[in-house]
Amino acid sequence: MIIKTKNWDLRNVEALQSGELCVRQAFDNSLSGTTPFTAATKVFGGFTVKHPTNDSVWHYAVVLDTTVKLYVLDEYLVELFSYDYGVSVAPMDVTHSIVEDEITVACPGLPTLWGVVGSGLIVAAKVNSVNPATTALDIPQGLCVSWAGRTVISPGDALYFSDALYPRTYVAENILNPPGGTVYGLHVNKGGALIIVTSSGVWALPEDAAASGQLVIGIWSKLTDYACAGFRNSCCAVGRVFGLTDGGYRLIDDAQADTIALDESMVSRSSPGRITFADYRQGWIFGGQNGVYVVIGKYLHYSDMSSEYQSWITTSYSTGFVVTALLSEQDGNEMFLMDMGAGVNRFFVRNGNARAVDGTDTMYGSIAGRMGGSPAGSPVIRRVSFNVNTYKVAMVRVLDTQKSVTPIAYAPIIGTSSWGSGTYEENRLRSVKVPMAIRGDDLGFEVQLQHYPALIPNVIDIDIKGPGKGRV
Repeated sequence: MIIKTKNWDLRNVEALQSGELCVRQAFDNSLSGTTPFTAATKVFGGFTVKHPTNDSVWHYAVVLDTTVKLYVLDEYLVELFSYDYGVSVAPMDVTHSIVEDEITVACPGLPTLWGVVGSGLIVAAKVNSVNPATTALDIPQGLCVSWAGRTVISPGDALYFSDALYPRTYVAENILNPPGGTVYGLHVNKGGALIIVTSSGVWALPEDAAASGQLVIGIWSKLTDYACAGFRNSCCAVGRVFGLTDGGYRLIDDAQADTIALDESMVSRSSPGRITFADYRQGWIFGGQNGVYVVIGKYLHYSDMSSEYQSWITTSYSTGFVVTALLSEQDGNEMFLMDMGAGVNRFFVRNGNARAVDGTDTMYGSIAGRMGGSPAGSPVIRRVSFNVNTYKVAMVRVLDTQKSVTPIAYAPIIGTSSWGSGTYEENRLRSVKVPMAIRGDDLGFEVQLQHYPALIPNVIDIDIKGPGKGRV
């Protein structure tokens, strides 16, 4: 029986440039020891900004040591400077805005900071408006985003729009009441519209609403009735806005969009067991370069919009992957800022098969699904076959039985002293057969492969020896 695995659950899987699915790369924190963090440091969030003159990157991270601090690190994770907020209350979110070369850092409940990109930060102080008929206000706290040459700040119950190109000038005439309830998210979509995500709906303000002079014209368009449950429950990815729901996440700038369910199917698996949560709004959602990341519990879920696949990301490390922000390296590759006790470095990047916190000898990519059949079947599984291109162990789990096989290597193996003679090539796909002797009514299969970039089989072949004797 040939079974296609296209709609099976994926774990620790990513897409190659060719579009083929393979075991994911390991996460590496090889720069460990250079950051100012300690093992007790709790990380709340952060972001990356490119220097305007030399194109280097600076990483901003808000953490809690004894007090809440904002650290600014260079691309090698060496501390450049820091700001101590002097409080111990955890911020619910970390946002920033850049207008021209001025940066604003805003966290709900903490003072808003200001600076010039490439230099330090201070508490933001108001600057008088160029219009003498208006009076500048103290700079508010809350969420912020850059939009139409302005900085927009929301403390939750109002929206403050700065004067154009003056991110420290706010006047009473440019305060708008949000059309929905409490504001939990500020985003800018691919069309340049300001999207506000509230507790009672999602609304859009077009970019040309800021083109009439000093004042912003508050003519809003309602996009959906999506009710946001809290901070970091919405994000912008590939120009669209997504939000968490109880069953997963969905596009929240499109009223016709369906929820993308994240629960794994009810198939017996090796550790950890089936990943499922009653309400995904208890987690966080972040927009990546090509898709959406959802963080909940000890797990990370990724949906790739370009390759159209989704996979859970797990680790053998006890605290799991608690991602608090998506940063970027100088070349644009994603960097993950994590709140986990893996020494002093919380910055992780994908790095092939590098031995890191993942422990590549224990991390597997896997697919899991169920064999369809008649309820009156009770077949006996004799053999499971599939193609692999890895020299590492391949494992098959059926119900509670797990067996493995080691394929033959056709390519050089790093770490061995002798590679032999002849021409080496890309590892070939080779069929492997795993013998079984299992009878059951609800037959779930899990295939595990080891080592990046082992290809995930798109079909498996199951040999069956008719109905079992234990049918009722």
